[in-house]
Amino acid sequence: MRPNSVGQLRQALDRDWPPEIYRSEVLSSGIRRFQFNRTPRSRAIHIVQNLLGIELTLGHQRISVPDLGTARYLAVFARLGVRNVAIPYDITRIPKIADRLEGAYQRLLLQIDYLTRSASPRSAQSLRQRAFRQLRADFRALESADGHPQSGRVQRSRS
Repeated sequence: MRPNSVGQLRQALDRDWPPEIYRSEVLSSGIRRFQFNRTPRSRAIHIVQNLLGIELTLGHQRISVPDLGTARYLAVFARLGVRNVAIPYDITRIPKIADRLEGAYQRLLLQIDYLTRSASPRSAQSLRQRAFRQLRADFRALESADGHPQSGRVQRSRS
């Protein structure tokens, strides 16, 4: 394993690896689909509350969302550059999952900083890019393995 590798990040985060949270918390229940129009890799990702409701802004693109929890949930995936997202059908679970994903995202960034504290800024950026690439690949693998429903359809778990 090369020094400061994505494997070290994954090992350090353990159950807080974002795709692991997604698999265990989101894909284990009924879901609906959301797809960003384009891959959201913009640094300008904001949640805006205005008279029309709550919007998630990705650069110049605005997406209306039903509540703050959903906006926070989608913002994490936008920051990671994930295009296809499953959203829990039970909206009461979304804020808790958003909390876990936001915490995992911040912990990921802190761990990258820690692993590259004595490295050059270029090395730190390289590790961050590799980590985000691996995260996106892991999310795509979960999507293909679990056979997410097509956009607009709801998948319910059988109990």
